[in-house]
Amino acid sequence: MVDGGRRIAALSVAVVAATWLVGSIATGPTAAGAAGADGSRETEAAELRVDKSVSPDPLEIGAEAVYTVTVSNDGDETAEDVTVTDVPGAGLIPGDPPAGCTISGTTVTCGGAGTSLGPGESVEFQIPVTVDPDLSDGTNIVNSASATASNAGSAQTQTITPAYTTTDVEITKTGPATVNPDGTVTYTITVVNHGPSAAVDVTVEDSLDGTTITVVDRPQECPGGGLTLTCPLGTLEPGDDVTFDFTVRVNPDVPAGTVLTNCAQVYTGSRESDTTNNESCQDTEVDPGPDPTVSPSPTDSPDPTDSPDPTDSPSPTDSPDPTDSPSPTDSPDPTDSPDPSGSPTETPTSTDSPDPSATVSTGPVPSPSDDDAAGPGDHDDAGPVGDGSDGLPVTGSPVGGLWWAAAMLIAIGVGLLALRRRRV
Repeated sequence: MVDGGRRIAALSVAVVAATWLVGSIATGPTAAGAAGADGSRETEAAELRVDKSVSPDPLEIGAEAVYTVTVSNDGDETAEDVTVTDVPGAGLIPGDPPAGCTISGTTVTCGGAGTSLGPGESVEFQIPVTVDPDLSDGTNIVNSASATASNAGSAQTQTITPAYTTTDVEITKTGPATVNPDGTVTYTITVVNHGPSAAVDVTVEDSLDGTTITVVDRPQECPGGGLTLTCPLGTLEPGDDVTFDFTVRVNPDVPAGTVLTNCAQVYTGSRESDTTNNESCQDTEVDPGPDPTVSPSPTDSPDPTDSPDPTDSPSPTDSPDPTDSPSPTDSPDPTDSPDPSGSPTETPTSTDSPDPSATVSTGPVPSPSDDDAAGPGDHDDAGPVGDGSDGLPVTGSPVGGLWWAAAMLIAIGVGLLALRRRRV
Protein backbone atom coordinates (compact mmCIF):
# COMPACT_ATOMS: atom_id res chain seq x y z
CA MET A 1 0.00 0.00 0.00
CA VAL A 2 2.85 2.31 0.88
CA ASP A 3 4.59 1.63 -2.47
CA GLY A 4 1.42 2.29 -4.41
CA GLY A 5 0.95 5.72 -2.80
CA ARG A 6 4.50 6.70 -3.60
CA ARG A 7 4.10 5.74 -7.22
CA ILE A 8 0.91 7.87 -7.59
CA ALA A 9 2.58 10.91 -6.05
CA ALA A 10 5.59 10.69 -8.36
CA LEU A 11 3.33 10.42 -11.43
CA SER A 12 1.37 13.52 -10.45
CA VAL A 13 4.55 15.57 -10.09
CA ALA A 14 5.72 14.47 -13.51
CA VAL A 15 2.39 15.52 -15.18
CA VAL A 16 2.47 18.99 -13.59
CA ALA A 17 6.08 19.52 -14.67
CA ALA A 18 5.28 18.56 -18.29
CA THR A 19 2.26 20.86 -18.41
CA TRP A 20 4.30 23.84 -17.19
CA LEU A 21 7.02 23.23 -19.77
CA VAL A 22 4.58 23.13 -22.71
CA GLY A 23 2.86 26.36 -21.64
CA SER A 24 6.17 28.18 -21.32
CA ILE A 25 7.12 27.29 -24.86
CA ALA A 26 3.74 28.31 -26.40
CA THR A 27 3.29 31.63 -24.53
CA GLY A 28 6.82 32.95 -24.27
CA PRO A 29 7.13 36.83 -24.11
CA THR A 30 7.23 38.47 -27.61
CA ALA A 31 8.74 41.74 -26.44
CA ALA A 32 11.96 39.99 -25.65
CA GLY A 33 11.54 37.72 -28.63
CA ALA A 34 10.96 34.02 -28.61
CA ALA A 35 12.43 31.45 -30.83
CA GLY A 36 10.16 30.04 -33.48
CA ALA A 37 9.92 26.51 -34.54
CA ASP A 38 12.84 27.10 -36.93
CA GLY A 39 14.83 28.94 -34.26
CA SER A 40 14.17 32.48 -35.82
CA ARG A 41 12.71 35.39 -33.86
CA GLU A 42 9.26 36.97 -35.19
CA THR A 43 9.12 40.85 -35.78
CA GLU A 44 6.54 43.47 -37.10
CA ALA A 45 6.69 44.30 -40.95
CA ALA A 46 4.85 45.99 -43.92
CA GLU A 47 3.01 43.80 -46.37
CA LEU A 48 1.86 45.06 -49.85
CA ARG A 49 -1.02 43.82 -52.00
CA VAL A 50 -1.96 44.84 -55.61
CA ASP A 51 -5.47 44.70 -57.12
CA LYS A 52 -6.38 45.65 -60.69
CA SER A 53 -9.59 46.18 -62.76
CA VAL A 54 -10.51 47.62 -66.18
CA SER A 55 -13.53 49.43 -67.61
CA PRO A 56 -15.23 48.58 -69.87
CA ASP A 57 -14.94 44.86 -69.54
CA PRO A 58 -14.77 43.34 -72.14
CA LEU A 59 -12.68 45.87 -74.01
CA GLU A 60 -13.91 47.53 -77.22
CA ILE A 61 -11.44 47.52 -80.07
CA GLY A 62 -10.60 51.09 -81.04
CA ALA A 63 -12.15 52.54 -77.87
CA GLU A 64 -10.64 54.02 -74.73
CA ALA A 65 -10.44 52.11 -71.46
CA VAL A 66 -9.20 52.82 -67.93
CA TYR A 67 -7.18 50.40 -65.79
CA THR A 68 -7.43 51.00 -62.04
CA VAL A 69 -4.44 49.81 -59.96
CA THR A 70 -4.91 49.69 -56.16
CA VAL A 71 -1.98 49.06 -53.76
CA SER A 72 -2.73 48.23 -50.08
CA ASN A 73 -0.52 47.72 -47.01
CA ASP A 74 -1.79 44.75 -45.07
CA GLY A 75 1.20 44.72 -42.66
CA ASP A 76 1.73 46.22 -39.19
CA GLU A 77 4.40 48.67 -40.26
CA THR A 78 4.41 51.65 -42.66
CA ALA A 79 5.57 50.80 -46.15
CA GLU A 80 8.24 53.24 -47.33
CA ASP A 81 9.17 54.35 -50.87
CA VAL A 82 6.24 52.54 -52.46
CA THR A 83 6.59 52.22 -56.25
CA VAL A 84 3.85 50.97 -58.58
CA THR A 85 4.64 49.79 -62.12
CA ASP A 86 2.01 49.04 -64.78
CA VAL A 87 2.93 47.34 -68.05
CA PRO A 88 0.11 47.45 -70.62
CA GLY A 89 0.06 44.40 -72.84
CA ALA A 90 0.22 44.25 -76.59
CA GLY A 91 -2.73 45.96 -78.21
CA LEU A 92 -2.94 48.73 -75.56
CA ILE A 93 -1.74 52.30 -76.16
CA PRO A 94 -1.18 54.26 -72.90
CA GLY A 95 -2.79 57.67 -72.62
CA ASP A 96 -1.75 60.65 -70.48
CA PRO A 97 -0.50 59.36 -67.11
CA PRO A 98 -2.30 60.47 -63.93
CA ALA A 99 -0.77 62.79 -61.30
CA GLY A 100 2.23 61.25 -59.58
CA CYS A 101 2.99 58.94 -62.52
CA THR A 102 5.38 58.98 -65.47
CA ILE A 103 5.48 57.02 -68.70
CA SER A 104 8.44 55.52 -70.53
CA GLY A 105 7.60 53.71 -73.72
CA THR A 106 4.53 51.75 -72.74
CA THR A 107 5.47 51.37 -69.05
CA VAL A 108 3.76 53.58 -66.48
CA THR A 109 5.52 54.18 -63.12
CA CYS A 110 3.78 55.80 -60.13
CA GLY A 111 5.02 56.77 -56.64
CA GLY A 112 8.66 56.12 -55.76
CA ALA A 113 11.00 57.60 -53.18
CA GLY A 114 9.14 59.46 -50.44
CA THR A 115 5.84 57.67 -51.05
CA SER A 116 4.71 55.89 -47.89
CA LEU A 117 1.73 53.74 -47.10
CA GLY A 118 0.70 53.17 -43.47
CA PRO A 119 -0.74 49.95 -42.03
CA GLY A 120 -4.20 49.36 -43.46
CA GLU A 121 -3.90 52.20 -46.01
CA SER A 122 -4.25 51.95 -49.79
CA VAL A 123 -3.54 54.13 -52.85
CA GLU A 124 -5.23 54.05 -56.26
CA PHE A 125 -3.96 55.00 -59.73
CA GLN A 126 -6.19 55.24 -62.86
CA ILE A 127 -4.25 54.63 -66.05
CA PRO A 128 -6.00 55.46 -69.39
CA VAL A 129 -5.32 53.40 -72.51
CA THR A 130 -6.69 52.99 -76.03
CA VAL A 131 -7.34 49.59 -77.50
CA ASP A 132 -5.56 49.21 -80.82
CA PRO A 133 -8.24 49.50 -83.58
CA ASP A 134 -6.32 47.00 -85.72
CA LEU A 135 -6.83 44.13 -83.27
CA SER A 136 -8.84 41.19 -84.38
CA ASP A 137 -12.18 40.60 -82.83
CA GLY A 138 -11.90 38.46 -79.67
CA THR A 139 -8.21 39.18 -78.91
CA ASN A 140 -7.24 38.68 -75.21
CA ILE A 141 -5.36 41.61 -73.67
CA VAL A 142 -2.88 40.94 -70.81
CA ASN A 143 -2.00 43.76 -68.37
CA SER A 144 0.48 43.35 -65.50
CA ALA A 145 1.08 45.56 -62.43
CA SER A 146 3.47 45.32 -59.46
CA ALA A 147 4.27 47.25 -56.23
CA THR A 148 7.45 47.43 -54.17
CA ALA A 149 8.59 49.16 -50.93
CA SER A 150 12.00 49.71 -49.42
CA ASN A 151 10.97 47.84 -46.24
CA ALA A 152 8.59 45.26 -47.70
CA GLY A 153 8.52 42.60 -50.30
CA SER A 154 7.00 43.16 -53.74
CA ALA A 155 3.45 42.29 -54.83
CA GLN A 156 2.09 41.83 -58.32
CA THR A 157 -1.00 40.93 -60.32
CA GLN A 158 -2.25 40.72 -63.91
CA THR A 159 -5.54 40.79 -65.81
CA ILE A 160 -6.55 39.04 -69.00
CA THR A 161 -9.45 40.77 -70.76
CA PRO A 162 -10.99 39.95 -74.16
CA ALA A 163 -11.38 42.76 -76.73
CA TYR A 164 -14.19 42.84 -79.24
CA THR A 165 -15.08 45.03 -82.16
CA THR A 166 -17.98 47.40 -81.56
CA THR A 167 -19.40 49.71 -84.21
CA ASP A 168 -22.30 52.08 -84.70
CA VAL A 169 -23.22 52.32 -88.39
CA GLU A 170 -25.93 54.86 -89.23
CA ILE A 171 -27.84 55.41 -92.50
CA THR A 172 -29.73 58.54 -93.56
CA LYS A 173 -31.99 58.87 -96.61
CA THR A 174 -33.41 62.16 -97.93
CA GLY A 175 -35.57 63.22 -100.88
CA PRO A 176 -38.25 65.70 -101.99
CA ALA A 177 -41.61 65.94 -100.21
CA THR A 178 -43.71 66.08 -103.41
CA VAL A 179 -43.45 65.02 -107.05
CA ASN A 180 -45.69 65.29 -110.10
CA PRO A 181 -46.98 62.18 -111.90
CA ASP A 182 -44.35 61.03 -114.40
CA GLY A 183 -41.83 63.22 -112.52
CA THR A 184 -38.45 62.14 -111.15
CA VAL A 185 -37.28 61.79 -107.56
CA THR A 186 -33.61 61.87 -106.54
CA TYR A 187 -32.78 60.21 -103.22
CA THR A 188 -29.56 60.82 -101.29
CA ILE A 189 -28.17 58.09 -99.00
CA THR A 190 -25.40 58.68 -96.44
CA VAL A 191 -23.74 55.97 -94.34
CA VAL A 192 -21.37 56.80 -91.48
CA ASN A 193 -19.48 54.63 -89.01
CA HIS A 194 -19.46 56.21 -85.55
CA GLY A 195 -16.99 53.54 -84.32
CA PRO A 196 -15.18 52.94 -82.14
CA SER A 197 -14.13 49.92 -84.20
CA ALA A 198 -13.89 49.48 -87.94
CA ALA A 199 -17.10 48.23 -89.54
CA VAL A 200 -16.50 45.39 -91.98
CA ASP A 201 -18.68 44.19 -94.83
CA VAL A 202 -20.91 47.29 -94.79
CA THR A 203 -23.79 46.90 -97.25
CA VAL A 204 -26.79 49.08 -98.17
CA GLU A 205 -30.02 47.65 -99.54
CA ASP A 206 -32.99 49.57 -100.94
CA SER A 207 -36.03 47.69 -102.23
CA LEU A 208 -38.16 49.67 -104.69
CA ASP A 209 -41.84 49.27 -105.59
CA GLY A 210 -42.00 48.58 -109.32
CA THR A 211 -45.72 49.40 -109.47
CA THR A 212 -45.10 53.07 -108.69
CA ILE A 213 -41.53 53.90 -109.68
CA THR A 214 -38.78 52.90 -112.09
CA VAL A 215 -35.03 53.32 -111.59
CA VAL A 216 -33.61 55.69 -114.18
CA ASP A 217 -30.18 56.49 -112.69
CA ARG A 218 -28.29 53.90 -110.66
CA PRO A 219 -25.12 54.92 -108.74
CA GLN A 220 -21.81 53.16 -109.23
CA GLU A 221 -21.87 52.03 -105.58
CA CYS A 222 -24.89 49.87 -106.45
CA PRO A 223 -24.05 47.76 -109.49
CA GLY A 224 -26.44 45.33 -111.11
CA GLY A 225 -30.08 45.83 -112.02
CA GLY A 226 -33.58 45.12 -110.90
CA LEU A 227 -35.79 46.86 -108.39
CA THR A 228 -33.52 46.23 -105.39
CA LEU A 229 -30.40 48.33 -104.98
CA THR A 230 -27.58 46.37 -103.32
CA CYS A 231 -24.59 48.55 -102.50
CA PRO A 232 -21.51 46.86 -100.94
CA LEU A 233 -19.37 49.53 -99.29
CA GLY A 234 -16.68 47.28 -97.76
CA THR A 235 -14.93 48.38 -94.55
CA LEU A 236 -15.56 51.75 -92.96
CA GLU A 237 -13.03 52.94 -90.43
CA PRO A 238 -14.27 54.91 -87.40
CA GLY A 239 -15.47 58.32 -88.64
CA ASP A 240 -15.66 57.29 -92.31
CA ASP A 241 -18.79 58.07 -94.34
CA VAL A 242 -20.10 57.36 -97.85
CA THR A 243 -22.75 59.37 -99.75
CA PHE A 244 -24.40 58.53 -103.09
CA ASP A 245 -27.56 59.43 -105.07
CA PHE A 246 -29.96 57.54 -107.27
CA THR A 247 -32.98 58.69 -109.30
CA VAL A 248 -36.36 57.07 -109.98
CA ARG A 249 -39.30 58.10 -112.15
CA VAL A 250 -42.89 58.03 -110.94
CA ASN A 251 -45.13 55.97 -113.21
CA PRO A 252 -47.60 58.25 -115.05
CA ASP A 253 -50.65 56.25 -113.90
CA VAL A 254 -49.97 56.86 -110.19
CA PRO A 255 -52.92 58.89 -108.91
CA ALA A 256 -52.45 62.18 -107.18
CA GLY A 257 -52.36 61.92 -103.41
CA THR A 258 -50.38 58.66 -103.42
CA VAL A 259 -47.59 58.64 -100.83
CA LEU A 260 -44.42 56.89 -101.99
CA THR A 261 -42.56 55.46 -98.99
CA ASN A 262 -39.04 54.33 -99.71
CA CYS A 263 -36.73 52.82 -97.07
CA ALA A 264 -33.05 51.85 -97.11
CA GLN A 265 -31.18 49.60 -94.64
CA VAL A 266 -27.50 49.19 -93.77
CA TYR A 267 -25.80 46.05 -92.47
CA THR A 268 -22.29 45.26 -91.18
CA GLY A 269 -20.42 42.13 -90.24
CA SER A 270 -19.14 43.81 -87.07
CA ARG A 271 -20.77 43.92 -83.66
CA GLU A 272 -22.95 47.03 -83.25
CA SER A 273 -23.75 48.95 -80.10
CA ASP A 274 -26.87 50.57 -81.62
CA THR A 275 -29.04 49.11 -84.37
CA THR A 276 -31.94 51.58 -84.16
CA ASN A 277 -30.28 53.80 -86.78
CA ASN A 278 -29.78 51.06 -89.39
CA GLU A 279 -32.88 52.07 -91.41
CA SER A 280 -34.04 55.37 -92.90
CA CYS A 281 -37.22 56.13 -94.88
CA GLN A 282 -38.43 59.01 -97.04
CA ASP A 283 -42.07 59.82 -97.89
CA THR A 284 -42.88 61.62 -101.15
CA GLU A 285 -46.43 62.55 -102.12
CA VAL A 286 -47.60 62.55 -105.73
CA ASP A 287 -49.06 66.00 -106.26
CA PRO A 288 -50.03 67.32 -109.69
CA GLY A 289 -49.78 70.82 -108.36
CA PRO A 290 -52.16 73.67 -109.17
CA ASP A 291 -53.47 73.99 -112.72
CA PRO A 292 -51.63 76.73 -114.49
CA THR A 293 -53.89 79.72 -114.90
CA VAL A 294 -54.35 80.97 -118.46
CA SER A 295 -53.07 84.44 -118.81
CA PRO A 296 -55.82 86.66 -120.24
CA SER A 297 -55.24 87.89 -123.78
CA PRO A 298 -54.20 91.46 -123.72
CA THR A 299 -57.05 93.73 -124.81
CA ASP A 300 -56.37 96.14 -127.65
CA SER A 301 -55.68 99.54 -126.41
CA PRO A 302 -58.49 101.89 -127.49
CA ASP A 303 -57.66 104.21 -130.37
CA PRO A 304 -56.83 107.56 -129.02
CA THR A 305 -59.66 109.99 -129.68
CA ASP A 306 -58.81 112.91 -131.87
CA SER A 307 -58.31 115.99 -129.90
CA PRO A 308 -61.06 118.50 -130.76
CA ASP A 309 -59.98 121.26 -133.07
CA PRO A 310 -59.42 124.35 -131.10
CA THR A 311 -62.25 126.79 -131.64
CA ASP A 312 -61.31 130.04 -133.20
CA SER A 313 -61.07 132.74 -130.68
CA PRO A 314 -63.83 135.27 -131.35
CA SER A 315 -62.63 138.37 -133.06
CA PRO A 316 -62.58 141.23 -130.66
CA THR A 317 -65.58 143.45 -131.19
CA ASP A 318 -64.91 146.99 -132.01
CA SER A 319 -65.28 149.21 -129.07
CA PRO A 320 -68.22 151.54 -129.60
CA ASP A 321 -67.34 154.98 -130.60
CA PRO A 322 -67.47 157.21 -127.64
CA THR A 323 -70.57 159.28 -127.72
CA ASP A 324 -70.03 162.88 -128.20
CA SER A 325 -70.14 164.67 -124.99
CA PRO A 326 -73.16 166.94 -124.95
CA SER A 327 -72.37 170.49 -125.69
CA PRO A 328 -72.20 172.38 -122.52
CA THR A 329 -75.14 174.66 -122.06
CA ASP A 330 -74.42 178.25 -121.68
CA SER A 331 -74.22 179.27 -118.15
CA PRO A 332 -77.04 181.64 -117.35
CA ASP A 333 -75.98 185.17 -117.22
CA PRO A 334 -75.54 186.27 -113.74
CA THR A 335 -78.17 188.67 -112.70
CA ASP A 336 -76.98 192.08 -112.07
CA SER A 337 -76.54 192.80 -108.48
CA PRO A 338 -78.97 195.52 -107.43
CA ASP A 339 -77.47 198.83 -107.10
CA PRO A 340 -76.96 199.52 -103.49
CA SER A 341 -77.93 203.10 -104.07
CA GLY A 342 -81.28 202.06 -105.38
CA SER A 343 -80.79 203.73 -108.74
CA PRO A 344 -80.89 201.48 -111.74
CA THR A 345 -77.79 200.87 -113.68
CA GLU A 346 -77.61 202.50 -117.03
CA THR A 347 -77.76 200.12 -119.92
CA PRO A 348 -74.93 200.90 -122.27
CA THR A 349 -76.10 202.22 -125.57
CA SER A 350 -75.07 200.05 -128.48
CA THR A 351 -73.00 201.84 -131.02
CA ASP A 352 -73.06 201.17 -134.69
CA SER A 353 -69.33 200.57 -134.90
CA PRO A 354 -67.42 198.53 -132.50
CA ASP A 355 -65.35 200.22 -129.98
CA PRO A 356 -61.76 199.76 -131.00
CA SER A 357 -60.84 199.80 -127.43
CA ALA A 358 -63.10 196.91 -126.57
CA THR A 359 -61.33 193.82 -125.38
CA VAL A 360 -61.58 190.83 -127.74
CA SER A 361 -61.70 187.43 -126.13
CA THR A 362 -58.75 185.24 -127.13
CA GLY A 363 -60.67 182.05 -126.42
CA PRO A 364 -62.42 179.96 -129.02
CA VAL A 365 -65.67 181.16 -130.37
CA PRO A 366 -68.42 178.78 -129.35
CA SER A 367 -70.47 177.21 -132.07
CA PRO A 368 -73.97 178.46 -132.28
CA SER A 369 -76.34 176.24 -130.40
CA ASP A 370 -79.98 175.58 -130.67
CA ASP A 371 -80.44 178.21 -128.07
CA ASP A 372 -78.60 180.72 -130.28
CA ALA A 373 -80.88 179.93 -133.20
CA ALA A 374 -83.97 180.54 -131.19
CA GLY A 375 -83.74 184.31 -131.56
CA PRO A 376 -82.84 187.15 -129.45
CA GLY A 377 -85.84 186.78 -127.31
CA ASP A 378 -84.78 183.37 -126.12
CA HIS A 379 -81.48 184.51 -124.67
CA ASP A 380 -80.98 185.68 -121.23
CA ASP A 381 -80.48 189.37 -121.70
CA ALA A 382 -77.69 191.06 -119.98
CA GLY A 383 -79.77 194.03 -119.42
CA PRO A 384 -82.50 194.47 -116.98
CA VAL A 385 -85.50 192.29 -117.42
CA GLY A 386 -88.26 193.83 -119.45
CA ASP A 387 -86.21 196.69 -120.76
CA GLY A 388 -86.84 195.56 -124.37
CA SER A 389 -83.21 195.69 -125.40
CA ASP A 390 -81.14 192.81 -126.80
CA GLY A 391 -78.52 191.41 -124.42
CA LEU A 392 -74.88 191.24 -125.36
CA PRO A 393 -73.38 187.74 -126.19
CA VAL A 394 -71.57 186.04 -123.34
CA THR A 395 -67.87 185.77 -124.05
CA GLY A 396 -64.90 184.78 -121.94
CA SER A 397 -63.21 181.74 -120.39
CA PRO A 398 -66.12 179.68 -118.92
CA VAL A 399 -67.75 178.77 -122.22
CA GLY A 400 -64.46 178.42 -124.08
CA GLY A 401 -63.16 176.02 -121.45
CA LEU A 402 -66.16 173.76 -121.82
CA TRP A 403 -65.71 173.59 -125.57
CA TRP A 404 -62.02 172.81 -125.16
CA ALA A 405 -62.84 170.00 -122.68
CA ALA A 406 -65.35 168.49 -125.13
CA ALA A 407 -62.86 168.62 -127.96
CA MET A 408 -60.17 166.99 -125.85
CA LEU A 409 -62.50 164.14 -124.78
CA ILE A 410 -63.44 163.46 -128.38
CA ALA A 411 -59.77 163.44 -129.43
CA ILE A 412 -58.81 161.08 -126.61
CA GLY A 413 -61.66 158.67 -127.50
CA VAL A 414 -60.68 158.60 -131.16
CA GLY A 415 -57.06 158.00 -130.20
CA LEU A 416 -57.94 155.09 -127.88
CA LEU A 417 -60.14 153.48 -130.55
CA ALA A 418 -57.38 153.72 -133.13
CA LEU A 419 -54.83 152.27 -130.71
CA ARG A 420 -57.09 149.28 -129.86
CA ARG A 421 -57.73 148.49 -133.52
CA ARG A 422 -54.01 148.59 -134.17
CA ARG A 423 -53.33 146.09 -131.39
CA VAL A 424 -55.97 143.66 -132.69
